[in-house]
Formats: sequence, C-alpha cells, structure tokens
Amino acid sequence: MKPIVKRVLMTIAVVLLAGGLTTAVVWANIEERNAVCRGVVITIDNTGPSSFLTPKGVADELHQAGIDPYGKLIDNINTLDIENLLNSFQYIESAECAFSSDHYLHLEVKQLVPVMRIFPTNGDSYYINAEGKRMNARVEHHIDVPIVNCDFLRPNYKPTDLVPLAKFINSNSDLACYVTMVDANDPHNIIIYPNIRGHVINIGDVNNLESKFRKIKMMYDQVIPHTGWWAYDTIVVKWNHQIVGIRRNKSLPKEIQYAPDDDEIAPDIETISADGSTAVSGPAADTEDTAAASKPLPQSAPKPAAKPATTPQPIHEEPAPENRPHKDAGQTVKNAFNNNQ
Repeated sequence: MKPIVKRVLMTIAVVLLAGGLTTAVVWANIEERNAVCRGVVITIDNTGPSSFLTPKGVADELHQAGIDPYGKLIDNINTLDIENLLNSFQYIESAECAFSSDHYLHLEVKQLVPVMRIFPTNGDSYYINAEGKRMNARVEHHIDVPIVNCDFLRPNYKPTDLVPLAKFINSNSDLACYVTMVDANDPHNIIIYPNIRGHVINIGDVNNLESKFRKIKMMYDQVIPHTGWWAYDTIVVKWNHQIVGIRRNKSLPKEIQYAPDDDEIAPDIETISADGSTAVSGPAADTEDTAAASKPLPQSAPKPAAKPATTPQPIHEEPAPENRPHKDAGQTVKNAFNNNQ
C-alpha cells in the first residue's frame, strides 16, 4: 500500500472516531438532561459512641426544607445547594451530595461530633463540636463529653477557646473519667472538678496542658499519700515549675498573748529555805536583804523543860516465882488455922 493511501485512511479513521465521540457526548448530554432522579440514598457516618442521626431523620429534614429530588429532572437539581443545606443542620458535621450513573442521588452525611457540653447560667445546655457548631441537648441524646459551666460573657471569649482542653481530655479515656466538670467563667483561672471528692484543680488557661496534668499526677503520687486526701481543698498548677496546695483549714493557730512582767521563774531547789519560803536573787534580792537586816530578829518563845523519862508500868505484873502462892497454900493456911485452935 502506498504511503499516501495509508495517510488518507488514517485521517478518515480519526475523523470518524472523533465524530463518534462527539455524537456520544451529545447524546449523553441529551439523555442526562432528560434523566430524572430515581431516588435518594442516604449514608450516615457515625464514628462516635452515641448515635442520634438516622437516614429517616435526614430525609425528614430535607422534606421540611422543601427538598424532594425524587422524580425530578437531574438537570434541575443543584447538588451544591443540597450540601449547604445539610451542613446547616445542627446534627450534621459535614455532608457530600452527588449523582451516580444510575441516576440516584447519594448523600453521605457525617454525624456531628460534640467535644463538650456547655451549661450557661441562664438557658438550656448545648453541645459544640471542634469548630464551635452548636447542637441542642436533648434528654434522649446523651453524649459522654466534658461538662463546662460558662456564660462566655467576656469580650472575645468564645466556646472554641476551650476546644483544646476538651480535645485533650477526650484523647485519654482515664482522663475523661477523671474530669467531671469544668468551670471556665474566668479564662485565666479554669477550675476542674475531678472525680475524686474533696478538692478542685486550678489549671489557669488552656496552655501547656500536658505539663499541668503531669504535675497533678505528681501531686497524687508524692504528696497526697503523706498529707491525706482532705489536707487541701484546691490544687493550683497554673504556674510553671510549681504545684501549690491551698489548705482546707485556713485558720491559723491562736497566738498566746502575755506580758513579760508576768513571767515567773521557778525557784531553784537550793534557794528554798527550811520553812518553805524562797530566796529572791538579783536586784530585788539586795533590796529585800537590806530591809531584812535593818529589822530586829523576832524573839523565839522558850521551849518547855523536858520531862524525865519514866518507864511505863504494866497494868498487871506477875509476882516473882518465889512470891507466888503454892497450889496447896490454901490448904496449909487452913490447917494452920485449925491447929491454932
């Protein structure tokens, strides 16, 4: 085959192929414009422990917003508007919307991931995610996240400022069980209420959280075993390289007030006289000694004369053996009396 013929055939083939592709694209566009939505497929992405978003709930939200793509021309359905609408719902973190080749509208919805629950002084509580998106709290939807008591009344103070603290607590399961509530009305004195009764933790702000919680653990390991759990009502870790414990009993010991003139020195044993009086030493003693020397000594009363010692006499004295009467003496006296007669 001549080269010129070969070139002509290749040119014709390219033209036919391009024409076929163009025809197919035009035909596809015509079919797409005439295609209608055959249905909606909703997929929920829920990575959290709690599930409060369902496909039926998303469909109901779309129906209430006047979005019903079923049976409508695909060319008249704006998927970007549907995405923006879904992202505005408080229970949805993010949403993606696209048509498949079989003319089904696929909605991939991610459930909101709350990082904390906020209790204001006035009003109902609500959840927020990492971007600060709010979700109303309901009784049937309980989510285990840190509880924060705060009104955010200070200028430029918003809930997202506490997101680093919430993320740090949620990143550790033990820490999540340890923290029960956070009082954040003062952004420079954030108070943590632990699961352990008897004390609170002042962490200051949300900076250097890893170092601050390491100091809390050090307090529990090295100090509390010696002082006891009820020694401190507040543990402060807001300052660098410091752990401050505020005592529960803040009353100081009562100071004893006394006058120096009221002090008395106990007498020395050598200064005690025989009659029980004490001798005074020092300047006062000199004065007393001078006064005592000028006074005459008292005359002592004469003592009575001593009585001669007498031998105590017994009440009854036995006679001497030779003077004792014989047992027959009575008879002898009687006989003698008879003989004299």
